[in-house]
Amino acid sequence: GSLAKVSDVTDATRVAAELRQRVLYDELTGLPNRTLLCERLRQALLRSRSCGRSPVSVLFADLDQFQLVNDSWGHATGDRLLAEVGQRLTSSVAATATVARFGGDGFVVVSEDTEQAQAQQIADDIQRALAEPFDLVGQRLHVTASIGIASSGSPGDSGDAHELLQFADAAMHSAKTRGCGHVVAFDLTLAEEAAARLSLGNDLRDALDDDQLDLHYQPIVELGTGRVLGVEALARWHHPERGHIAPTEFIGVAESQGLAQQLDSWALRRACRDMAVLRHHLEPTATVSVNVSAQHLAGNDLEATVVEALRGAGVPAEALVLEITESAAMHDPTHARQLLDRLRSLGVAVAIDDFGTGYSSLAYLKQLPAESLKIDRAFIEHIADDPDEFAVATAIVDLARATKLRTVAEGVETTEQLELLRRLGCAAGQGYLWSRALPLDELVKKLKQLPRGRFDVHPRRDLAPSPPGRSTAQEPEVSVGHGRHRLLQLHDEGASLNTIAAALNSEGYRTPHGQRWHRTTVARVITGIAHPDLSPPAG
Repeated sequence: GSLAKVSDVTDATRVAAELRQRVLYDELTGLPNRTLLCERLRQALLRSRSCGRSPVSVLFADLDQFQLVNDSWGHATGDRLLAEVGQRLTSSVAATATVARFGGDGFVVVSEDTEQAQAQQIADDIQRALAEPFDLVGQRLHVTASIGIASSGSPGDSGDAHELLQFADAAMHSAKTRGCGHVVAFDLTLAEEAAARLSLGNDLRDALDDDQLDLHYQPIVELGTGRVLGVEALARWHHPERGHIAPTEFIGVAESQGLAQQLDSWALRRACRDMAVLRHHLEPTATVSVNVSAQHLAGNDLEATVVEALRGAGVPAEALVLEITESAAMHDPTHARQLLDRLRSLGVAVAIDDFGTGYSSLAYLKQLPAESLKIDRAFIEHIADDPDEFAVATAIVDLARATKLRTVAEGVETTEQLELLRRLGCAAGQGYLWSRALPLDELVKKLKQLPRGRFDVHPRRDLAPSPPGRSTAQEPEVSVGHGRHRLLQLHDEGASLNTIAAALNSEGYRTPHGQRWHRTTVARVITGIAHPDLSPPAG
């Protein structure tokens, strides 16, 4: 009997230890997770205050362009890289420091009795530890991190653990704006910015509770016919004291302060309710598009929120389109795909928003259950006068065609842009050429005034522009797939071309000289890649 009791106690102890490991430690890296980190930081701050010790410093390190690793070599390689980064961080700091995985590709170091100048030295040590290439999948991967530093007792610090983490996070994001591998310490300017964001976040909470926000709707127009295919719902906020607040400002605050899901839920309910009205003025197949945040997509209640919004408004699921960004889908591609598959089975459509601006999901585009792809306005603005932007737009339209996605151009403002997009085969567009985003009542009035319910999409042919900077005689030819296709010259202006390079590599395409496409040296984009009769390269 006593032997059995000892065995039971041993089993219970083992189970308790395993449970603690799962609850408090990151499974991938074995490092403390966010929960344990926050508790250790809280205890460190208590010791610092009670014993009159030097400040506690927090370093927030976020890997630069980590998503490109996942896009180019897969998530298994990305996981191995994260595990090795955790090991290097641990070996580069004092044994008394806490190294934790905060989530995704973010790591946090908590160091007691550490002034800000000493924290800067720790950051330098971390950068040196990461500078040595990582040997993975037969490749030597070079990794950098953007690091933010915040120390207790610095301007704006209240001694709260969560607030100190926010300060370090804010400093890290400031470092990101300066380029890869930078270190920024939290200072008075950042403190003032953080206080302003905190105040705006509190006001946004009140605005959501008091129904201060509104939705405006911008028509989505079929380029070939002028039919209104649907509308996009865009949040607007007129603050009672501050006046109009730009969506880019308050949406960013919502995401950083945990209000994104609440904002999404409000927008879904309101959009469905307004769509019940708009359906009387639009074609039966028309839809309303609502943006969904990365936080909501990563959570577990989006499906229930969508179903509730549709049922509450009496609107069919086929009338709703959820717009998600590339980067949001790639936080957890498997979860995103499963969730979107379930929503699609209900009849809800999915659109990939702001395509080309992330690091992001081009390599996985065919795996996502999306119906349409929205070309970011950044690639439309100068399409009529910049050969590079025209080339990128061409590549995106053709790539979308290959994956059987309809393209929607954002920010269409001129007839020149319209005509070029039509010639490229872009299906639809939205922008000031037809209408700005309007309140519900104004949109209804505008729809009633449209001749035959359609916008004019037929500019005079004598004014139709030629593609900028095109010289087909100078375009080199290359044998790809079933036919010969043009190569367009592009300059590597940033991450949008990185995604194209990663996708070309993952599909087995090579440059005309048989080389891999590299994110730092992307010079051409195969525009013919997307034709339906084009097969991926053999081997």
